[in-house]
Amino acid sequence: MHGNLGDVYHEPADPASYGSAWKLWDATGEKKEKITHYLEDEDAYTLRKPARRRFPRNVTYADNIDESWQTDLTDFQSLKKDNDGFSYILCVIDVFSKYGWAVPIKDKSGSFYH
Repeated sequence: MHGNLGDVYHEPADPASYGSAWKLWDATGEKKEKITHYLEDEDAYTLRKPARRRFPRNVTYADNIDESWQTDLTDFQSLKKDNDGFSYILCVIDVFSKYGWAVPIKDKSGSFYH
């Protein structure tokens, strides 16, 4: 079915070998739909092609600095003995300025000093 495409794509001496769909189209002149369909079945192409996923993102608005922060808690309990008893890192980002900082904390009690 894809004899010509396969010959060009798997021939190391050919400039279009193991390249993009555009290079394969330039070398063979086949229809782009046929090339796309062929490359979808080629492991050499699909395993190394970066996955580009578009998904909706939640937008956060802020009018001033320190109006809104985004926080996350990173768990490092397995490294507690190597980090002077600190088990977590509190990561904070100011939404308006994009300024971020991190504070090591020992427990989740809510009262900590840095």
